[in-house]
Amino acid sequence: MLFLHKAGSLKVLNLKDCTWINGSMQFPASRHLECLILEGCLLFSPTIQKSISNFENLVSLNMKRCKLFKHLPQALCSMKVLKELLIDGTKIQRLHFEEGSLPTLEILSACECEVLCEVTDSIDLLKNLQKLALRNCKNLIELPAVIGKLVLLQEMDLSDTLIKVLPPSVENLENLEVLKMVGTYLKGFPEAIKDLKKLKELDFTHCRNLRGHCHIRGLFSLRILRLKYTRISHVLARDNGQLFLHIQELDDNIVWQTVP
Repeated sequence: MLFLHKAGSLKVLNLKDCTWINGSMQFPASRHLECLILEGCLLFSPTIQKSISNFENLVSLNMKRCKLFKHLPQALCSMKVLKELLIDGTKIQRLHFEEGSLPTLEILSACECEVLCEVTDSIDLLKNLQKLALRNCKNLIELPAVIGKLVLLQEMDLSDTLIKVLPPSVENLENLEVLKMVGTYLKGFPEAIKDLKKLKELDFTHCRNLRGHCHIRGLFSLRILRLKYTRISHVLARDNGQLFLHIQELDDNIVWQTVP
């Protein structure tokens, strides 16, 4: 049994790939710990629950590649200052949050969660969320209709998921700057993003079912547009000035057209 009785004043505890950690390990309560890294540890959900419940002032929690981790721990409800939650590569099946949990969360990363199939309406509790990364969650087929309530969201990565459409409420994401949907099953340019004035980067590369017109005339801040390997036929721009983006990655057959 391992006791960390001298760790009470630590601000960062890095246990990355410490496969010897098990349920007998005792984490002392600490008001000082701000960053806990459990990446690659073979811990079951109940063990993680017990491990993090003593750290009420955590700002960053990294549980990447905790392959035995299947459920969000109840202890998250008591974490009132957590800003970053990283659960990439875990066996989490659904993202569901209890009332009052994670009021200050800014970054949620759940990439490469191969059995993740649902993001529930409870995500609208994360009022301060600025970055949502769900890349390579190959069983995720949709976002909840309430996603538009995350009005502070700046970056969303849905690449390599099974998502075919974006909810209409996405039009309310007025602070969104980056949208990546590489390799998804979009069939048409999403109506909901046409007037997102702060959107700077749009990446639909390898969306092979995406066809028709790409409407960027209302995207006043757009600087990066990636449409390689799609079936988009026209890009509808506001004026000739929109033709000179910082980065353009388009198929040769795409036609630019200005629309007044």
